[in-house]
Amino acid sequence: MSKEDMINEIDKSIDEEILIDEKRQPESDVKTSIGAKLYYCRKVLHFTRKEMADIFEISPSTLSNYEKDVSSPPLKLLLIYAKYFEIPMEDFVDDFLSLEEFTVKYCIFHFIKFKTMYKIAHKK
Repeated sequence: MSKEDMINEIDKSIDEEILIDEKRQPESDVKTSIGAKLYYCRKVLHFTRKEMADIFEISPSTLSNYEKDVSSPPLKLLLIYAKYFEIPMEDFVDDFLSLEEFTVKYCIFHFIKFKTMYKIAHKK
Protein backbone atom coordinates (compact mmCIF):
# COMPACT_ATOMS: atom_id res chain seq x y z
CA MET A 1 0.00 0.00 0.00
CA SER A 2 1.39 3.33 -1.02
CA LYS A 3 1.74 6.30 1.27
CA GLU A 4 -1.02 8.10 -0.66
CA ASP A 5 -3.39 5.12 -0.30
CA MET A 6 -2.72 5.02 3.44
CA ILE A 7 -3.49 8.73 3.76
CA ASN A 8 -6.73 8.30 1.78
CA GLU A 9 -7.71 5.35 3.97
CA ILE A 10 -7.10 7.38 7.14
CA ASP A 11 -9.06 10.34 5.74
CA LYS A 12 -11.95 8.02 4.87
CA SER A 13 -12.04 6.52 8.37
CA ILE A 14 -11.92 9.99 9.94
CA ASP A 15 -14.85 11.10 7.77
CA GLU A 16 -16.80 8.00 8.81
CA GLU A 17 -16.13 8.70 12.50
CA ILE A 18 -17.32 12.28 12.09
CA LEU A 19 -20.57 11.06 10.51
CA ILE A 20 -21.09 8.55 13.32
CA ASP A 21 -20.45 11.24 15.97
CA GLU A 22 -22.89 13.63 14.29
CA LYS A 23 -25.63 11.01 14.45
CA ARG A 24 -24.89 10.21 18.09
CA GLN A 25 -25.66 13.52 19.77
CA PRO A 26 -25.76 13.42 23.55
CA GLU A 27 -29.13 14.22 25.13
CA SER A 28 -27.73 17.39 26.63
CA ASP A 29 -27.46 18.77 23.08
CA VAL A 30 -31.19 18.28 22.49
CA LYS A 31 -32.85 21.66 22.69
CA THR A 32 -36.31 22.24 24.06
CA SER A 33 -37.97 25.51 23.22
CA ILE A 34 -39.84 27.81 25.56
CA GLY A 35 -42.95 27.16 23.49
CA ALA A 36 -42.74 23.41 24.11
CA LYS A 37 -42.54 24.04 27.85
CA LEU A 38 -45.48 26.47 27.78
CA TYR A 39 -47.47 23.90 25.81
CA TYR A 40 -46.54 21.19 28.33
CA CYS A 41 -47.74 23.32 31.26
CA ARG A 42 -51.09 23.85 29.58
CA LYS A 43 -51.55 20.26 28.45
CA VAL A 44 -50.67 18.67 31.78
CA LEU A 45 -53.45 20.76 33.34
CA HIS A 46 -55.87 19.85 30.54
CA PHE A 47 -56.56 23.53 29.95
CA THR A 48 -57.81 24.78 26.65
CA ARG A 49 -55.81 27.47 24.98
CA LYS A 50 -58.59 29.92 25.83
CA GLU A 51 -58.55 29.04 29.55
CA MET A 52 -54.78 29.47 29.73
CA ALA A 53 -54.86 32.66 27.67
CA ASP A 54 -57.54 34.10 29.98
CA ILE A 55 -55.36 33.42 33.02
CA PHE A 56 -52.46 35.34 31.49
CA GLU A 57 -54.65 37.97 29.84
CA ILE A 58 -53.51 37.31 26.29
CA SER A 59 -55.41 36.10 23.25
CA PRO A 60 -55.57 32.37 22.44
CA SER A 61 -53.93 33.05 19.07
CA THR A 62 -51.03 34.83 20.78
CA LEU A 63 -50.60 31.87 23.12
CA SER A 64 -50.71 29.53 20.12
CA ASN A 65 -47.90 31.51 18.48
CA TYR A 66 -45.81 31.24 21.65
CA GLU A 67 -46.43 27.50 22.00
CA LYS A 68 -45.56 26.87 18.35
CA ASP A 69 -42.47 29.11 18.56
CA VAL A 70 -43.85 31.38 15.85
CA SER A 71 -43.05 34.27 18.16
CA SER A 72 -41.30 34.55 21.52
CA PRO A 73 -43.20 35.52 24.63
CA PRO A 74 -42.06 38.74 26.29
CA LEU A 75 -39.94 38.35 29.40
CA LYS A 76 -42.70 39.85 31.51
CA LEU A 77 -45.08 37.05 30.47
CA LEU A 78 -42.41 34.42 31.14
CA LEU A 79 -41.91 35.87 34.59
CA ILE A 80 -45.67 35.70 35.24
CA TYR A 81 -45.74 32.08 34.01
CA ALA A 82 -42.78 31.21 36.21
CA LYS A 83 -44.35 32.77 39.30
CA TYR A 84 -47.76 31.27 38.58
CA PHE A 85 -46.40 27.74 38.23
CA GLU A 86 -43.65 28.20 40.83
CA ILE A 87 -41.03 27.19 38.28
CA PRO A 88 -37.76 29.12 38.09
CA MET A 89 -37.71 31.30 35.00
CA GLU A 90 -34.32 29.85 34.09
CA ASP A 91 -35.99 26.47 33.54
CA PHE A 92 -38.35 28.00 30.98
CA VAL A 93 -35.59 29.73 29.05
CA ASP A 94 -32.90 27.03 29.35
CA ASP A 95 -32.91 25.44 25.89
CA PHE A 96 -30.78 22.56 27.14
CA LEU A 97 -33.24 21.49 29.84
CA SER A 98 -35.02 18.80 27.83
CA LEU A 99 -38.76 18.40 28.02
CA GLU A 100 -38.18 15.05 29.71
CA GLU A 101 -36.06 16.68 32.44
CA PHE A 102 -38.61 19.50 32.73
CA THR A 103 -41.39 16.91 33.10
CA VAL A 104 -39.54 15.01 35.81
CA LYS A 105 -38.58 18.18 37.64
CA TYR A 106 -42.13 19.54 37.57
CA CYS A 107 -44.19 16.38 37.49
CA ILE A 108 -47.93 16.23 37.13
CA PHE A 109 -48.41 16.40 40.92
CA HIS A 110 -46.83 19.84 40.90
CA PHE A 111 -49.58 20.99 38.55
CA ILE A 112 -52.53 19.41 40.35
CA LYS A 113 -52.67 22.24 42.89
CA PHE A 114 -52.83 24.81 40.07
CA LYS A 115 -55.76 23.03 38.46
CA THR A 116 -57.50 22.91 41.86
CA MET A 117 -56.75 26.59 42.55
CA TYR A 118 -58.09 27.50 39.09
CA LYS A 119 -61.33 25.59 39.66
CA ILE A 120 -61.83 27.19 43.06
CA ALA A 121 -61.09 30.69 41.76
CA HIS A 122 -63.40 30.25 38.78
CA LYS A 123 -65.99 28.14 40.62
CA LYS A 124 -65.80 25.28 38.08
